[in-house]
Formats: sequence, C-alpha cells, structure tokens
Amino acid sequence: MMKRMFSLRLSNLVVMFFLGWNTNAPGATVYFIVTNQANNDIYVAGDFNDWNSTSFPLQEREPNVWYGETDVAGPEHAYKLVIDGNWQLDPGNPATVNVDGVVNSRLVASDRNPASGPYPEGPQTEVLKPKTRDAYRIWTARSGKTLEAKLDAVQGEQVILSTRDGRQIRIHTNALMPEDVALARSLDSDSGELMTMAAPTDNIRRGLYTATFTEPFPEGTMKDIYDRLQLDKPPHLKRDDRINLADEQFELYVPEDYDPATPYGLMVWIDAGDSGMIPMHWRSVLDQNRLIWVGAKNSGNDQGIEERRIPLALEAMYNARLLFAIDPKRVYLAGISGGGRVVSRMVFSYADLFTGGIFVIGADAWEDIPVLDKPGYVWPKDFPEPRSKYMNIARKENRYVMLTGDLDMNRSEMQSIFDHAYSRALRHVVFYQVPNMGHDQPPSQWFDKAIRYLDGEIEE
Repeated sequence: MMKRMFSLRLSNLVVMFFLGWNTNAPGATVYFIVTNQANNDIYVAGDFNDWNSTSFPLQEREPNVWYGETDVAGPEHAYKLVIDGNWQLDPGNPATVNVDGVVNSRLVASDRNPASGPYPEGPQTEVLKPKTRDAYRIWTARSGKTLEAKLDAVQGEQVILSTRDGRQIRIHTNALMPEDVALARSLDSDSGELMTMAAPTDNIRRGLYTATFTEPFPEGTMKDIYDRLQLDKPPHLKRDDRINLADEQFELYVPEDYDPATPYGLMVWIDAGDSGMIPMHWRSVLDQNRLIWVGAKNSGNDQGIEERRIPLALEAMYNARLLFAIDPKRVYLAGISGGGRVVSRMVFSYADLFTGGIFVIGADAWEDIPVLDKPGYVWPKDFPEPRSKYMNIARKENRYVMLTGDLDMNRSEMQSIFDHAYSRALRHVVFYQVPNMGHDQPPSQWFDKAIRYLDGEIEE
C-alpha cells in the first residue's frame, strides 16, 4: 500500500502552557517594534504562533528600527524575541509573565503595540495606482494568448498596441477579451485615462514599504484560475469570485537605484507565514541583481492555495508589471517551505507569465515520487500535470532552482522530486544543497546564486 510520508520540524524549544487566558476571544492586530538592535535576524516567537522561532520575522524599515505585525486571538499572550538565534525578553516592553518558572514578555492585545517605537498604529500603507495610457500591461486574446504592450489608440474595431521593442500590433476587438476591449475604449476616451488612476510611476517610492494595488488581474477569477490549473472548482465558489484588492496588502522592496528608464527584474514571493516582507539579508542581493520584490500579506500556509495564495501572487505580479519598468524575461516566482510548494503548483501552469522559479525548502510534483529510503513507498502527486502548451514553455525556455539544506527535513523529498520529475521534464533546472542548513532561509550568497542561475549567468 502506498502512503504519503509526513515529517514535523523539531526545534530546541521549551513548550509552555498558559492556563486561564481566553485564547478564543476576538482577534486583534498587534505591532512589534524593536529599536537599537543592529542585528541580522530578529523574530518573534510566542503562544500565538506555537513558539515558532522563524515564522514571524521583524524587518528593518529604517536604520535600527525593526517592525512586524500579526493578528492574535484573545486578550493576553506571552512571547520572546529571537535575535540572531538567541531567545530574550523584549527590551522595549517591561511587562512580563512568569509561567512554570519561565519569564516571558507579556502582550496585552488591547495595547496593540507591546514595545516602544514609532509605529503605534502600524506604518502607513501606500496606495499604488499605475499610469494608464502610458503603462505597459498584459492584454489577453480570446484564444488565451497574452501580449505585453501599451495602448496607442482605438480606431473603430481596431485596438492598436505598441510593444516594448517598438512593434505596433493591430488587434480586432472580436479577438480580445471583452474586459480588455472595455479598458482600451476607456483609456482612449477624451481624458486619456481612467479617473481612478493618478500616481505616475516615475515618482514611485523606493525602499521597503506596504502597499495596496488597484488593478485586478484580467485572468484572476476563480474560474480562470481553476481552469488554468485543471482543477474542479469547489461548489461554494462562484465563477466570477476573485480577490478583492481593496482588502489586501502587499510588501514591496524597490532598490534605491531603480530607474524607470532601465527595466528591472521582478521577484514575486510566497511566504510560509503571513508576512510578504523580504528578509533583510537578501536586500543587497536584489540591489545587486536589479530586482524588485513583492509579496502578499496574509498568504501563509493556513490560507487556501487556489482561493488566496495563487490569486494573490498573480495580482502581485500583474500590478508590479503595471507600476514598474519590468523586463518580461526576468519575472520570477519564489517561495519558502509551504510557499515553495505553492510555487510548484503554479509556476509551470503560468510559464507564459513567470520565466523562472525558486523552490526554497519545499516543493511538490505532478506525479508520484519515490521515497528514497523506503522502497515501495511514494509521495503521491500533488497537482495535475500542467497543460502541454505551458509545460513546453517551462521545459524549453524557463529556468528553475531547488534550494534546500543538508539538515532540511524536506531535503530527501526535494531530492527525489528533482531526480524523478523536474530534471527529467525541464531543460534548465538545478538542485542546490546548502551545507549545514536546516529548514530555514538560505544565506544571501545562495539566494544570489539561485538568481544568477535564473538570469542565465550560471550554467550547471
């Protein structure tokens, strides 16, 4: 009998039990701010995230000011900071709680902000609205083919588009998706732009910040996504259901040297937790490789894959390509742990939109995969094999990196997926195993190596 192998991550944690606290009370968003800590990695571990020492990272939004936010249920909680691997009390929060002889920092959810810092209500969210007529966007034909171009004009039943390389394309309105025809006619009105859009992309903010987007991905309905993935849509979902962008937030990192005159690459991130922030030690890698980062918030392992995680990644990709000068040959999708598994499920079916992928300490496959040390056992396939027209693009044109570590609990599964599926089906794919690394974020030099492989600078 075939069966799936599961493994649990082990860590050197003391599991603490708290009695008498109402953890089922209504939730609240709390903000953590740590100042004057010139460290490489700061995490928050508490009873609200099962004392996981790596699932909730704080990010350095400005020099020596580290920030993070999370939703908690119940009025009171205990937590500690994990700074460069060392567990300690929050230096900005004098409140503590002693449980079974262990002293922890005490969080009262109604305080919202347990530590001192400049963000008592959290940082402001940037609303990013792209230019319209001058913006390059993805136009979709009824046949399913897509084209990145900007609108020149609408003449009768002809939509005239210009590509980045200067070609002019004429498309009959009957050949375009109806929503794209409506958009073209709106942009070609007397005003030349939709009234809801204003901010010019050449004044875009640089650095690390939270943003909301305004432009829905043209193929972002539940019907579109389930059809593309060859899955049966659950009955509780309607055909036209989709992500409401007004309710979502995304984390961006835009290098200070970004210039709209020179296209950058794009890294769309799917996290295992609910933060879409880039790890601090990877920022210099994006700077050097001229990449913009975008990751959805509230897109962690506890969220629905087809209902939220995949749609949010598509919305992030689409809006970033409208807002920034993006090289269409450098649009990458990456994720960690469970996020890496989601990347597996979508990057091949969307090979026409994502030209590369990085699977960090987690991946899935479209066929049964042998368990290396258990003959006769397999990891069953996790999703249908992508349609041939997309898989052919993935196989012949795109590039992929599997990134794990010697001590990663998923290493054996990833190795088998590489050996029995990816390396056989894909022309450009590599397997990187980081020495002495467990189920954790790879060091910056390995993330850099993965990007350079995607860029074609490294051949293995």
